[in-house]
Amino acid sequence: MDNRVAGAVVPNQNGQNNNDNGQQEQQHSGKEEEQQQQQQQQQQQVQEIIPCSVVNPITGNFFDLQGLIRSKNADESDYHVRGYDYGHNFTMNLCAPTFEPNKIEGVDKSENVSAYYTTGQGERYSIGQVSSTPYFRGRKLLLEYKGGSPCPDSPKSRKSALIWLACDRDLLTSIALSYVGQVHECAYFFEARTPHACAKAGSKDGGVDTLGPFGIFAVISGVMVAVYVLAVSRRRIPYVHALVNGGLGWMKVGVGLDPHQHQQKHDRT
Repeated sequence: MDNRVAGAVVPNQNGQNNNDNGQQEQQHSGKEEEQQQQQQQQQQQVQEIIPCSVVNPITGNFFDLQGLIRSKNADESDYHVRGYDYGHNFTMNLCAPTFEPNKIEGVDKSENVSAYYTTGQGERYSIGQVSSTPYFRGRKLLLEYKGGSPCPDSPKSRKSALIWLACDRDLLTSIALSYVGQVHECAYFFEARTPHACAKAGSKDGGVDTLGPFGIFAVISGVMVAVYVLAVSRRRIPYVHALVNGGLGWMKVGVGLDPHQHQQKHDRT
């Protein structure tokens, strides 16, 4: 199509639209970069004030993992994790170094080691230096240790550990830490199930604590105790007395334990 009319050039509408779309895409990507930078800055500020904590950039929920840190004053030992088929067991701490600085193979500063394993010969190999900055990858809460002992197949590379912290509100202990696997004896993976990995009350998007099976059981038990206490004091509260007796009487009739019912049957016969 000829865009020239009476000596003037008519602008190409398709080209103009493409330019507009390109500018809009650039503006949109620029806004996303600004938002990411702001989120990173906010994350750094939070972690500077509260170590071993993180804000989910997607939901805005706040997670505080400080309760998982083992300390010499409050705890007897580090976390001990069985390696099962790997053949070696692990000693770990979360967001802090292990208690006793031991001689670690291939590491200059053993006092900064947060996780290591011990061989049958007593040799210790680090799988990562301390880190107190958990982060989110998608919706998964992770803690990563880097800079461990040299990898056997690639001495220039260092052993590392990746810990996935999963929310478990019904756990009876503070944490259940387990070994998942390893790759080339260089990268190690762990799973930590803990209520500390659940969003705190008042957080956005479902962060408010909800009742799990144990919580529901506790509520039912509390109601039963309250009913029992009221039943004991039924002489002081006639209405409760009648309610309790009526309910118990209905239960007796249902299971065939009501003596009046047996008497009526006997009279009829």
